[in-house]
Amino acid sequence: MMSCRSLRELANPTEEDKLRIKGCTPNGYLSSGATHSPDMDDAVLKRLKDICTKVTRVNSNFGAIRLRKCISSSTWNVELFGSACQL
Repeated sequence: MMSCRSLRELANPTEEDKLRIKGCTPNGYLSSGATHSPDMDDAVLKRLKDICTKVTRVNSNFGAIRLRKCISSSTWNVELFGSACQL
């Protein structure tokens, strides 16, 4: 498993990140493609950002990827949950 994020970077992977990962492997997965920005009117969001220091969704469409492999097998079993998807 590898991640395209560094400790200083909190944003979701960019399209450039996704293309880079796809170029390295046919088995790339994304645990969440959702934005952290709330889904609301721009005027309301601007007003909230003027008042608050940070505005994010409570539910940011979390996903999980489970990889399993039997010792005697050469293939991995991949299970996707929630918003997880294959790149």
